[in-house]
Amino acid sequence: MYVLWKKLQRLQPILKNISKPLSDVKLKITQARDELLKAQMELGVDRLNAGKIDAVKHCNDDLLHWQEVEEKILQQKTKLEWLKLGDGNNRY
Repeated sequence: MYVLWKKLQRLQPILKNISKPLSDVKLKITQARDELLKAQMELGVDRLNAGKIDAVKHCNDDLLHWQEVEEKILQQKTKLEWLKLGDGNNRY
């Protein structure tokens, strides 16, 4: 039991580092939306600038990534709620 406890203690800082980026997903989504809006406004002024088009694509990809992360987190939370309510998590 002592060996297991020590292993879990060593694992704790690593798990904190893994979960830390996921804790502020909403903040990152709002930042990505703001950056996308800013890039789109700049693109509206100069529509043929290839650099600005790439910036909009990059901002859009970043926003989609963070929205997918948020969706996965919410799916995991709802699954946990179903399990707490007594769902057997079976097919029927």
